[in-house]
Amino acid sequence: MSKNLMAHESAIASLKMFSQMVLISFLFSALIQITLIIILIAPGFNELKGVKIPPNGQSISTRTTFKFLIGIGSCISDTTLIPDEFVPLFASNKKLSGFVRKGNQIDPKIFKKVLNSLYGGYFEKFPDKLWKVFKSSSYVYSFIILYITYFLFRSQGLKSDQFLRGTRILTGKEMEKRLRECCFAESVTEGWGMNLKVGEMFLPREAEQKHTLILGSTGTGKTVFFNQIIGQTIKRQEKISVNEKSIIYDIKGELLSKHFRPGSDIIFYPFDRRSTGWSFMNEIRTYADFDVMSTSLFEPPRDSKDSYWYNAARDIFRSGLYYLYSEASEGDGEVKVKNRDIWDFFTLPISEISEILNSGLPPREKGALKHIENPESPQASSVLSVLQERISFFKYIYDTDGDFSFRKFISDGSNRNLYLLNIKQNDHVFRPLMTFVIDIMIRESLSLPDIKLPADRRINFFIDEFGTLGKMSSVFDFLTMARAKGGALYVVNQDLGSITDIYGKEKKETFFNNFNTNFVFLLNDPTTAEFISRAFGDQELIQKSGDRQISPNSLGDTYTHREQYKINKVVLPSQFIELEPFSCYFKYSGVGFSKIRIEKYFFDIKYIPYQEKEFRIPDKVSKDEESGGDDSDHSIYKL
Repeated sequence: MSKNLMAHESAIASLKMFSQMVLISFLFSALIQITLIIILIAPGFNELKGVKIPPNGQSISTRTTFKFLIGIGSCISDTTLIPDEFVPLFASNKKLSGFVRKGNQIDPKIFKKVLNSLYGGYFEKFPDKLWKVFKSSSYVYSFIILYITYFLFRSQGLKSDQFLRGTRILTGKEMEKRLRECCFAESVTEGWGMNLKVGEMFLPREAEQKHTLILGSTGTGKTVFFNQIIGQTIKRQEKISVNEKSIIYDIKGELLSKHFRPGSDIIFYPFDRRSTGWSFMNEIRTYADFDVMSTSLFEPPRDSKDSYWYNAARDIFRSGLYYLYSEASEGDGEVKVKNRDIWDFFTLPISEISEILNSGLPPREKGALKHIENPESPQASSVLSVLQERISFFKYIYDTDGDFSFRKFISDGSNRNLYLLNIKQNDHVFRPLMTFVIDIMIRESLSLPDIKLPADRRINFFIDEFGTLGKMSSVFDFLTMARAKGGALYVVNQDLGSITDIYGKEKKETFFNNFNTNFVFLLNDPTTAEFISRAFGDQELIQKSGDRQISPNSLGDTYTHREQYKINKVVLPSQFIELEPFSCYFKYSGVGFSKIRIEKYFFDIKYIPYQEKEFRIPDKVSKDEESGGDDSDHSIYKL
């Protein structure tokens, strides 16, 4: 019942306040109208003052003017007192004096005729003139509507907070306008075309080189959006004559099934029968490459309590590679160390490895042997165990040698794309291998000459579920240096938890901060939501609020307005957790960020996502499989 009374009192109080607003606006309008009437009739009134009354030439008094213009008393009395200034006129005129009654009284109608004869009918015509002036000035009452409308808009300003500085969420139209301006400036200076499109917004080409991070849980639309980006880059490759290629890391085969181009693109995945043939030694070009390849393969994990074992395994692996290379180089023919040679060598007993390296290496290459100088020691066994665990993928590429080189793929001028499959059910097997090949391609990209214009070269790395890869220190160099090389990194991940697990908390912040373009979909990880909320920044504003006091007493209805300076998070962590599918927060550094919806555009599956290679005993592998399969047979791609 009390709520009903409160609602009733609130309605009555609102009605009173509104009535007061209407009344005040009406009074203002009436005041304006009266002012206009006075202004419009003033010239005629001045003319009355200029007429002289015979015989003495007196002027009509103001009191007389108003009395007889308005006609006060004429309706309730049949006589009126002759004004003093008219007494000489009636006294000197015998005809007029006959109408004068006792005490200088006269019939008002007679006196008005005298006035009209003297003043050209002005007093007779005045009521009509006044009515016309009143009607023509009545438009001022539209001020009531303007007055109410003005305060309705003002009330919105009282409710909304006032932004001062910091991060501000842009509307979709504002974001679109700012990005269009960036694209226009870019097209004038660099002559690009085919900008990536997000909904109705076009991204500047420069945004690609500043790297893109897409975060979101399963089923939020992030993979659909990722497919759209890849599809647009491939369309651009085909339409514009530009040196652009993409490396696409695919954990489900979905990206391959929708975007693969037989006869042009390449697949690498040892368990897929369409995979290109590759030999580890194809990546060795110079003496320093032995160290580079070994360091890349034996990057210690973050949770490693002692990196010695990985460093020692790296040194032994490097020495073994050098030995195999030098042995194969003794003849006059081409140096050809196969994958099986590497695996067979490092699966030898540790005593044999130690003996072979000790006798086959030059003195400058024997430094690593200190780790296994006592083959029977636990230390030597531990080093070899770490080594074999990290290169265990060699048994799956045992007989898949071929001429393909990841480093050569990066440096050549082709517009082909490379698909690196790592199907989820086997991802633990090839995690070290896929981490290695991406790492060496990143390093190769950074070794290329700087470009003068962004259109000179573009190397895109599309990595789906970045957390399924191992630790790569080179990725941080790529984030900071790849812009000058034409490199662009697109990363999709469910959250930042796996980044923390692989690289640590400090590196996670560095990782995130180096992606200048972010798309954040629904997040189920509160830690990631909290981190991104802080990363998106705060805003300083004047927060406005009001209190209303309602009383049955007509004088007790009051409204109190307050303003308070506050600093708030621009997006709360809960807002990331509550996002709807296909909705995300889009941020582009230097422009701003906005909440947007992703278009529900799906690509058709055209090719088999994963075509598992038939299992055979290695010694009986066919020649076709030895060379990586026949790429000319397009039937192995089609559904």
